[in-house]
Order: sequence, then structure tokens, then C-alpha cells
Amino acid sequence: MITKIRNIVAVFAGSSCMILLASTHASAVTFSYSKSFGTLANGNGQFVNPFGVAVDNSENVYVADTYNNRIDRFNPNNFNGTFTSFGTSANGNGQFVDPFGIAVDNSGNVYVADIYDNRINRFNPNNFNGTFTSFGTLGNGNGQFDNPGGVAVDNSGNVYVGDTNNNRIDRFNFSNPNTTFTSFGTFGNGNGQFIDPQGVATNVRRER
Repeated sequence: MITKIRNIVAVFAGSSCMILLASTHASAVTFSYSKSFGTLANGNGQFVNPFGVAVDNSENVYVADTYNNRIDRFNPNNFNGTFTSFGTSANGNGQFVDPFGIAVDNSGNVYVADIYDNRINRFNPNNFNGTFTSFGTLGNGNGQFDNPGGVAVDNSGNVYVGDTNNNRIDRFNFSNPNTTFTSFGTFGNGNGQFIDPQGVATNVRRER
């Protein structure tokens, strides 16, 4: 998973349990290695198979620390001093089951594709427990997901989900998720079809 904002590109290196940062050049398609963060374990500054990564408008890096069942946040200018984690392992409020995809909107809200809990979680890191909310159950109907692997959000607050085992892309808005929920695609390799879609993105214009 790769995410970019301003001059930062963040890339997860799951097998090495590290987050790699790079700085972009004038060309949008070239970048140079900058630094890496993290080691294997469940302590402060550590990851276990991190998958999703996102960057907010203040250049804080958010990590879906998949096997630690938590979301980690740090600023690359002070990794150890700013490293903090959100969540524990389970399927209740403020909890995750293998968080996979992650996105951050312009208001600083964090969206998490909780792949094995078959739901999308949203919270604001300034008040994690007070703002944590979830949407979705296991299934293939309206408002349901089957191993959602990716999540993205646009400037209107619409959430897009790579609904992997349902072979479709879902869209909804947390302001009224049930009535705004819609899906795109069917199984196959033709036009308008998908096979195990996971990563998803929008052409969102980030504030600076």
C-alpha cells in the first residue's frame, strides 16, 4: 500500500514490519528513499505485519498495524516521541480484527477497513472512544461487506470500500450509511467487473 501527501510518500513493508518514507521529486513518478521506522513486536514503535498506511494534512503517518489489531500514529520528525496507538483486539467499540485499509479525511477523521470484522470504522484521534463508530455486517446485501480490504474517502465524505470477497466497490456516507449505500461491479474480468478488489482510492484534493 502506498499513500502520498505533499512531499511524503509512505509505503508499508509488511514482511520487514517497517514503514518506509520517501521524498518526491519534480516528477510525480520518481522518488528517493528517505528513512524507515519500526521493528517487529507489539511495543511502542513496533509493528506486526502492518498493511495500510495513510498521511494526514499535518504529515502524521497512520498505520493499520494488522496483526497487532491497532492503529498507530507517529510524526516522522519525532518517531519515538509521537508514537501512539489506538484500539485493542476484539470486535467491540474501539476494537479491531486485523485492520487492513486506512484513510484520513481533511478533518482528521480516520477510516479503517476492519477486514475480518467485516465493517468500516471511523474515529477522530483527538477523542478515540468518544467518536468511534462502525458500519457494516458480514454478507453481500445492502450495508454488508465480505472481507473489506481497502477504504478511501472523498471531499464530500463519501466512503469507498474495496469489498474483496463480494467482488465489488461499495460507496456510502457515514451521515446516513443505510440510505446512501450503493455498490458497483460484479464478479468477472469484463467491463464493470472485479476479481477480489482490495485497494481503492479517490482523486481527493487535500487541504494544505
